[in-house]
Amino acid sequence: RECSKDIIVLEKCISKNVAIRPVSSACAWSPCWNEYFLHHKSWELLREEGVLPLITKRRNEIGNFMILMQDDSRAIFAKFVKSQEEERSPDVVIYQVLSRMDGIFVDIHMEASHATFYPFHAKQTSSTFATIYETVKRRDKDCAKNIRSRTNLLTALDHGHGRRDSPFFHPMEVNQAEDVMRLMKLSSCTKKKLRFFNSEGSGSANDRLCRMTTGYITSEWFQNQAAKLSIDENTPILKYSGSWFIMRVDWYVLSVVCLELRDQVVKCNDQRLQSFRHLSFFTAGVIDLYQSDDDLRDLKNGLDDASAEGSEHFGVAEIAQEIESV
Repeated sequence: RECSKDIIVLEKCISKNVAIRPVSSACAWSPCWNEYFLHHKSWELLREEGVLPLITKRRNEIGNFMILMQDDSRAIFAKFVKSQEEERSPDVVIYQVLSRMDGIFVDIHMEASHATFYPFHAKQTSSTFATIYETVKRRDKDCAKNIRSRTNLLTALDHGHGRRDSPFFHPMEVNQAEDVMRLMKLSSCTKKKLRFFNSEGSGSANDRLCRMTTGYITSEWFQNQAAKLSIDENTPILKYSGSWFIMRVDWYVLSVVCLELRDQVVKCNDQRLQSFRHLSFFTAGVIDLYQSDDDLRDLKNGLDDASAEGSEHFGVAEIAQEIESV
């Protein structure tokens, strides 16, 4: 007889000693678990809209945690971690995330491993619980920072679009360069060569052409919502510098765009010299935000080696073609 696909047979019982953090911050919370049976750690995340659903999705799909309970403010997960000792039953990890008015709180519990009562002692830094705790905490905190950077750039986008009197928006105490850098690390990169003049004394003409391109990108005639960011054009961000834009590709996808201000020259097939400037798109979807800085350390040489394939299906190639054809 077939069982329902919504029924999961657990490998072992989950401890009843795990405490649930109350939804109301006014309620006193006194964890009741026995420290000799359960290890426990907690941390707080930046409160941003979208953190809870993104963490919930990724914890289940990437972390392979089972969802035990979920509602608008809370999610509880469980995962069985196999012990290094084959004869022992697997350890149970319980992960809770709660969003309420005073913050987003995460609690993680794990059954005490054999003869391991203090998993964070100097001699136990490699314990299973310590490893899981450090990894999950780092990824969660990076995820919350990524979402905050995306929110900051969306604010700039919403304030900058359609305002001809000022194409810039200066959010208070927000470092747009830092937000751009964080989003760039998560992105796939697409580059387009925009042709410029290559004759003697064409510098002023190229500068004017660059201003016209900037004006078109931020205008109401451009097919995508875009705004120019208030970032110093001479300050490099991951080896890129120039005019910076934030662009909405669709509801879930943003692209940070850099129009370089330095002319480059390439020799064409007919041996003529052609001047161009790079227009670079760094495109990331909402699902890309759940990445930690450790996951991105292989980008040692900036984003020059990043594949453009990931951003093609986002429609970035069509946007670049429109800018080039103006």
